[in-house]
Amino acid sequence: MATDRCPGFLKLLTEKKSEHVSELTLLWRHVELWINERIFGRIWREGWINAVGYYAARDLASLRNHTYWEYCEREWKRSEPDHYPSFREWLNASEHCSDRVLDECDMAEERRRLIRLSRLISPRTLRKAVERYVGWEVFACWARTALEAAVPLPPSVEREIQRRCPGFLEADAVAHAANPTKEPHCRISRLMKWIEDQEFAEVQKRGWFDVLRYQAHLHARHVRIVDYWHAWEADWTKRRPKRYPSFREWQRSADRYTFEVDVI
Repeated sequence: MATDRCPGFLKLLTEKKSEHVSELTLLWRHVELWINERIFGRIWREGWINAVGYYAARDLASLRNHTYWEYCEREWKRSEPDHYPSFREWLNASEHCSDRVLDECDMAEERRRLIRLSRLISPRTLRKAVERYVGWEVFACWARTALEAAVPLPPSVEREIQRRCPGFLEADAVAHAANPTKEPHCRISRLMKWIEDQEFAEVQKRGWFDVLRYQAHLHARHVRIVDYWHAWEADWTKRRPKRYPSFREWQRSADRYTFEVDVI
């Protein structure tokens, strides 16, 4: 299996063994280094491999796999299995691990709950739902500044909301009339609630909506969009241009958004 997934690794290991015998006590570090250099080589060279690791380590599947690995370590020290499982066998066992495995790990109870809920849905279906949820968040961030401006909506924004979220503006007007003192900042919360109730009703019904929201807020595009909205909203408020950008224009700019970290 190692030669199939990591061609050349065993040769590298032999070379390392002849150079630094003591380092082989941490064999997994050589595997990790090989993967970083060979599989994520460009990312490694460009210097943002830690960003990938930051999100990967918080992914529910990654947390579950680490938990299952700790469980295997404990169990195998007590009683070594007859054979070492294949990667597919091990991963399948991790994906279907029992509550006992989760209960014995040192983990925040909320994450334990989310991992349990994540077993209700296949990884592929979850990935597709996350992409769709984040896409709706992009739309909500585009509309947010117009919604919170406490002035009539730009016609282009009103048309787009009516097209994508039919009935929201009417419901929003009723909520505003009932409690105008909470305006305008609660309008974006109402829009996201409308989106969640209308577009993700089946997810809520099936009981894994909290998993969806956790994974969506962990998504790199979610973080980029939120950062871009804060920067764009500050600039738009300062300049007050006559024309509000179309959703497509705003989305393209948001997806291209980067910034340089200040070095002190």
